[in-house]
Amino acid sequence: MKSKYIILILLVVLIGISFLLEIFRDKVEDYDVESITSMNFFYTNGYDMNADVRYKIDCKDTCIATIKPYHEEDSIEIEITNDVVDKIIKVFNKYEVAKWNKFNETDKNVLDGDSFSLSVTYNNNKYIKASGYMMFPENYGKVSEELDNIFNKLMEE
Repeated sequence: MKSKYIILILLVVLIGISFLLEIFRDKVEDYDVESITSMNFFYTNGYDMNADVRYKIDCKDTCIATIKPYHEEDSIEIEITNDVVDKIIKVFNKYEVAKWNKFNETDKNVLDGDSFSLSVTYNNNKYIKASGYMMFPENYGKVSEELDNIFNKLMEE
């Protein structure tokens, strides 16, 4: 009879350890982005007409960037090279953007504020999804500034 209780207790302990390891693995997951299948980055300041910026990348056989600049109504499409995608990946890795996954915060006390949304699919359907309204993840300003620089250069060329 005692052996049945010992086996049951061991089983419960093993299930508990397995559960904790699964939670811990999510927290220490490799944060490096190695390749991008698609990306959508959107931000706005909320109080000007056409004050939103959108950057979209879709990579299949080739990579196409769709850019909607600040204060413009229309988007432009540009075929981009792997070098451009690599620059974006370097920005994501430099600022550990994968840690933003599941960031979804809002300051409900602000009516006309800044917001952002990021969706990235990479490495066998791994993904990053993050959004905020007047609340931003660590290094958000640096990431958006570097992405602006990359996409503005594309439009100049």
